[in-house]
Amino acid sequence: MKTKKITELLAKRISGSLNPSEEIELAKLVQHTDNTELQKLLQSIFNDYEPESHLSDKEKEKKLDSILGINSKNKMRSIPLRRKYRQVIAVAASLIVILASALFLRIYTNQTPAFVAKALVAPIDTATTFNRNVRLPDGSLVILKAGSTIQVSKHFNQQLREVTLTGEAYFDIAHNKAKPFIIYSGQAKTTVLGTAFNISAWPEQAEIVVSVTRGKVKVECESELMGILEKNETIHLPKDTGKELHAQIVESEDSESPAEAWTASDLTFDHITMAEIAKVVSNRYGVDIIIQNNRIAQKEIVASFNGTDDLNTVLQVLCTIISDCQFELANGQVSISDQHK
Repeated sequence: MKTKKITELLAKRISGSLNPSEEIELAKLVQHTDNTELQKLLQSIFNDYEPESHLSDKEKEKKLDSILGINSKNKMRSIPLRRKYRQVIAVAASLIVILASALFLRIYTNQTPAFVAKALVAPIDTATTFNRNVRLPDGSLVILKAGSTIQVSKHFNQQLREVTLTGEAYFDIAHNKAKPFIIYSGQAKTTVLGTAFNISAWPEQAEIVVSVTRGKVKVECESELMGILEKNETIHLPKDTGKELHAQIVESEDSESPAEAWTASDLTFDHITMAEIAKVVSNRYGVDIIIQNNRIAQKEIVASFNGTDDLNTVLQVLCTIISDCQFELANGQVSISDQHK
């Protein structure tokens, strides 16, 4: 009875039709199932798996690859079929809500993880103690400085793209000429079509500062145009509206923009263990990171990132520094392990 039920639930897990209550039931069954027995079940399901609509062998493999979270960028070498079985086992276990991290490594490597960094996920309108990368629905990147918040309009990306910033953030805006991107920070209104820039608008700050890294932005205050900024230009806008409005635009003589200083401040590692780095990266990008063995977890690393790198780039660099290291990124979870295991 147990084998029949777990076979049924695992098949639904792989096909993506498992509901939340069945997720919990499967988690409990897997927790009390021998690894060898579970592997046989999964291999049998994999061999017999047929979708409702007919697919060719190539299309079937592509669908299974998508379940496994494999993409063309990460396919740096062919994966033997036996290893693909192991990945099916890993995914079937890792996607189970309750036992995700622990089961992935229990089934895939038959050992407990050396280190797990759980991301502290908070809404973007809630301040945190760490910098974090946020991807908006239109594809724009926002890096929120620790203590900062951003509120996204309910009608975002319909006719306009409007957000409200408190604190400081770096914006890299996806170009869309038909839908201007507008940031409200205090009395300042910054409008862009597609560019990269930094806004500092802390409540206790006497002025609002906008610095452009790339492209062009328009800054207004109370419907009055304060200036149009281009690359390497910064505007200082006093918050005291009781006085005559006067904004100063200056051109930076420093090759490093204001954003480059703080966005990279927490991504400079000088002989820091991979376990400690995983904590920073986990919160920065909102993903759980599992380090498979102690060799990798305790490896001390010297590395620096520019602060605007995406997660895949950071992981590739880290695994290049560590010998015989590989990573798998799928479903908001990263697994780092030995390359030859």
